[in-house]
Amino acid sequence: MEYIRYHMPLYNESAGYDFKGRKPTGRCLLEEKNGTAKLSVWGQDLRPQIYYTLYVIFPENGKFAGVQVTNCAADEKGKIELRREIERTALLGFSVKNAVAVALIHKENGRNNAPLCGYREEKINWLANFYEKIAEKPAAKPVETPVEKAIEKPAPPPKPAPKPKPAPPPSAAHFADPPNLSALSAISPFVGGNNTGIQWVRFTKKDKIAAPATHPNLFKDPFVQASYKEYNHFILGEVTEDETTEYVIGVPDIYSEVQRKKAEKIGFAEFKCYEDTTPAEDEFGYWLMFVGINK
Repeated sequence: MEYIRYHMPLYNESAGYDFKGRKPTGRCLLEEKNGTAKLSVWGQDLRPQIYYTLYVIFPENGKFAGVQVTNCAADEKGKIELRREIERTALLGFSVKNAVAVALIHKENGRNNAPLCGYREEKINWLANFYEKIAEKPAAKPVETPVEKAIEKPAPPPKPAPKPKPAPPPSAAHFADPPNLSALSAISPFVGGNNTGIQWVRFTKKDKIAAPATHPNLFKDPFVQASYKEYNHFILGEVTEDETTEYVIGVPDIYSEVQRKKAEKIGFAEFKCYEDTTPAEDEFGYWLMFVGINK
């Protein structure tokens, strides 16, 4: 079977993503063998604390379609290193041999920026004509129902008023002492309205944030360790309501039902998407654990 292999240097195309005065650079390897594509990316001097989306770019109908591979973030040193396998179905009908570019994109205020981009051959003007290729969902089949004869029926009794929902229980997880957020880097981990009312910071293992007293081995859990190995950070939020301060620990991940079950077992109650959407397969976001303070 044909073996396809493309090496591409990555160059900075959109301003504003420098790290300590140095423009981003990198390289990537795009290959395909036995029906499976692989993409390896190394980047440096990228602005941290924001999220990028990695695309393989294909020409289509006079425009340039981007097939999303993954979401990622640079570490505190401005570096990104990742490797992904891409099944043939995930290429949405395209072939690696027709790819013209690989790009790291940051979406800001409805605009696509390209902190890093590499070309298989010559440079092309793709960004102005770029769109994200989305897998088409199969149309729902109509449900056939038997035709019922029209029969006059008495009006149904009025529905009882809904019972008020009980107040949410206090957080099951608790810190022994309030964590100090002032020394950590602020971050906006969600777009849209998902940041409202919460002060978020980014932290790594080097910051030595203590795990909740109720979950002393949280940061050693294999599920959490796998996330850290992939994304090199966690997030911590602080929210004050009715003179009560609580905290939120966030672990980055790609949503799936398998991951949801693992997360729930160790105390993560919610998944919040990076974009303000309902959690769905392959959406990037954070598993959230709500943490109180022992009093």
